[in-house]
Amino acid sequence: MAGGSYESEVTPVGGGGPSGSLADRGERARDDTRTVLVVDDEPQLVKLLSNAFRRAGYDVITAGDATSALGAFELRRDTVDAVFLDVRIPPAGIGSVLETLLAVRPGLAVVLTSGDELPDGLQERLASAHGLFVRKPFTISGALRALDGLLAAGARCVAGDVGAR
Repeated sequence: MAGGSYESEVTPVGGGGPSGSLADRGERARDDTRTVLVVDDEPQLVKLLSNAFRRAGYDVITAGDATSALGAFELRRDTVDAVFLDVRIPPAGIGSVLETLLAVRPGLAVVLTSGDELPDGLQERLASAHGLFVRKPFTISGALRALDGLLAAGARCVAGDVGAR
């Protein structure tokens, strides 16, 4: 993250996506606090994202690997509204992590990040979850717009509610 400047490419997968986010004006239009789980193995990026999301009014849980992510999610699964998840988290990537999160919370808002293109199978899975892909490098404001937009589009997590989108 040299220079702290990230360009963003936000790709809606499956028709969902950010639109008209209030984050551009530093405002929040919500009645309750939303919780986001941020998972990345780059500690500086996790810190930047969690600080930005907290300033925007989110409750933030962080993890640096798949095991920690699943443990943190298990502790707060009834309150997690969204996950901001790096595709290449140790030890083996996001395959089982994403499937576990979505099996437990089918309406969970999902934002995946990577410096690489998403493999076709992962693109299809993200599309079926109405998630977003944010290409690294990205701006912190771009990440916030993606998260805000996805949640504003109706991706509110309701335990056991497959139709939450």
